[in-house]
Amino acid sequence: MPVAIRVLIVEDDPDSSDALKLLLEHEGFTVECAASVRETRNHLDACRRNGAPAIDVVVLDLGLPDFSPIVLADEFRRLDAPPAIIVHSAAPRDIVHAAAIALGAVGKVRKPSNCHELIGLIRAAAGHALPAIR
Repeated sequence: MPVAIRVLIVEDDPDSSDALKLLLEHEGFTVECAASVRETRNHLDACRRNGAPAIDVVVLDLGLPDFSPIVLADEFRRLDAPPAIIVHSAAPRDIVHAAAIALGAVGKVRKPSNCHELIGLIRAAAGHALPAIR
């Protein structure tokens, strides 16, 4: 049996986060959620301590309440197995595009998102990873 793709949703809107989690779990993904950079760091620390499997894909909102998502992208690159990043944001198209480039994202989807597009991107992104910073 294939191992489920592990997705971390970093989204500060609980309704959006819950809806994405339900959708992705229904599609067979293993999903965790974090509402801020701080929660994401706590999640990554817990994974390291518990020897949990790596995150394959991060679905990252741009409007986090505590820090810029660029801070997270740098931290993801420092992981032994950096996850692929997909930007998921309601920001204007040009901002989403520029942010995706700056973050080294493998894809971008504007909110409200087409579910099939997001699922396809996640499946495709699971085969990609950020280059690790050493």
